[in-house]
Amino acid sequence: MKSQKILTINKKDISFVEALQYLRTIGDDQLFFLKILQQYLIEEEIKSRDTLHISSHDIEQAIVQIRTQNGLVAPEQFEAWLQQKSMSYDSLREQLEKRLKAEKLKLEITEPKIQPFLEMNQTKLEKIALSRIVVAQQQEAETIKAQLQENPESFGEIAQKYSLTEDRYVKGVMPPIFISQLPEVAQEPVRVAPPGSIIGPFTLEGGYCLLRVEQFIPIQLDDTLKQQIRNQIFEQWLAEKLAQCEVKLHVL
Repeated sequence: MKSQKILTINKKDISFVEALQYLRTIGDDQLFFLKILQQYLIEEEIKSRDTLHISSHDIEQAIVQIRTQNGLVAPEQFEAWLQQKSMSYDSLREQLEKRLKAEKLKLEITEPKIQPFLEMNQTKLEKIALSRIVVAQQQEAETIKAQLQENPESFGEIAQKYSLTEDRYVKGVMPPIFISQLPEVAQEPVRVAPPGSIIGPFTLEGGYCLLRVEQFIPIQLDDTLKQQIRNQIFEQWLAEKLAQCEVKLHVL
């Protein structure tokens, strides 16, 4: 294995060990070995379960999807693509079967844990719509806050006139964000404030920020959020498996 070539560059053969040494030089060797370990653990877990059957139809559908996405309609186009990838039709099927089993494993591991994850991390997943005014001096922020307490409806006008951030052009309106993305000093005051409240000033983005609470947005378990949660749960599962591994490196 040490002398076995894995690629040729300008007619010079590169051995497996040489390739690893190059990776070490640029600092990518740890990531390389991590990916190997992760794939090993996934495939070992797949072997231990009898619920991850993939039908021939599933594999053929995956091949159709690849051909469609890559514009490989004609058989000769598909054959040329396989050659470019140094694959045969059978090796592609084998690769796709492994990939589909890994996806099925991920679903099997994560699906029962999504709802408990939501319940445990509810505060991190709460979203809010805010408007803001950011000025350079604390005294200016305090003066503006006093004006807003007397005339709350003037928030947008004041934001347009005095705020330093780009959202002044839309009267200080910010895109909805997770409350957990706010600076820690602002999270709890915002979380307990009713809509319409003026919070701050807080030190933020090199200035002093006043926030107006517009609307609390209920957690919506859409496909994007569900996939983010699924990825996080699966990464945690992998990390726990990795922590139990005894690994010894022999090639370098």
